[in-house]
Amino acid sequence: MKYGDKIEGQTWDDIIKVMTSATVRFELLSTVHTSPVTLDVQREGGVSTKGPRGGVFVMYNCARLHTLFDSYERGVEKGLYPEIPDGSQLDFSALKEEVLL
Repeated sequence: MKYGDKIEGQTWDDIIKVMTSATVRFELLSTVHTSPVTLDVQREGGVSTKGPRGGVFVMYNCARLHTLFDSYERGVEKGLYPEIPDGSQLDFSALKEEVLL
């Protein structure tokens, strides 16, 4: 949707099919079996009825994380960032669990 009407062709159609299928699967699998699943594709604002827990939201954030990790890995290869050390080498002493009263 970012590029509007400029995107067309078989590749774009394939992307839409994959994203639609993944969204429907996510919505079905994340809904309790006793609750109805609403899929109103004519509704303004998208398909998901679960707000920030919906399939589109989850897939968008997965894509963003993939982009961030990919950019980090390229930066490591170029020497811009250090590699992430092994967990056993990390010092977690500054981290504290917040206690709710």
